[in-house]
Amino acid sequence: MDDAPPPTDHVLRPHHVDLLIILVFAFKEPDCKDIPPAFLLHLYRTLLNEISEVSRPQSHNDLMKTVCSGPGADSEKSQRVITAIQAAHSDLTSADQITNFFGNLPSLFVEKTEDEPPVLMRRSIFGYFSRRCFVSFLKLSFSGVVKLQKDYQSWCHDDASAGYDPIVKDQLSNSDLLIFKTQADKKSWAKPDAYEAWEKGYATGDENVATENLRRFFEQHFHENNDSGVRQHALLNL
Repeated sequence: MDDAPPPTDHVLRPHHVDLLIILVFAFKEPDCKDIPPAFLLHLYRTLLNEISEVSRPQSHNDLMKTVCSGPGADSEKSQRVITAIQAAHSDLTSADQITNFFGNLPSLFVEKTEDEPPVLMRRSIFGYFSRRCFVSFLKLSFSGVVKLQKDYQSWCHDDASAGYDPIVKDQLSNSDLLIFKTQADKKSWAKPDAYEAWEKGYATGDENVATENLRRFFEQHFHENNDSGVRQHALLNL
């Protein structure tokens, strides 16, 4: 469909950097071959839970505790990996360092030779996540890189709100944070949050909350036409 909304946009957040760090050490060759299988499986499960985003992302400290609590974490080889993961954030204290970190990400999903497959297949969950974060980083301007690095360090030091401010999209906003703007970076498309709030208000009998959030939901940008085409449904419920 020509008027279908573009794919969901992706904004790099501080917890993405932590997950990429775990991916790097979990699949770093040849060291990953020495990690005890039980602990490596624990790392895979932790990554799957966080990357799937079925729940709110863990904080830096909680994620580190989760990494340390896996089976086989007490072994010498596991402890080396844990120590490296825990200390990695201290090596990302400047824009140059975080740029170098993201610059090394393609080694995870780019084929080394024609006969040797990449560490992460491009269409695998981990491979897709790594590529998506890498592309999102390439779109950042220098100011955007600096902001990401500072937000990440603040987030690691218990500032839960750092790096999670809402993104307002239009032709002028955030022009200094992105070098390359796609269609998804220029307009905010419809999100389900207001509809969720309407359902809660409707279920609890709060008419004011229900009607206001229903109005907010249907006033969002659904497609490129002037009329949303579904606003009449909201009017029937007001």
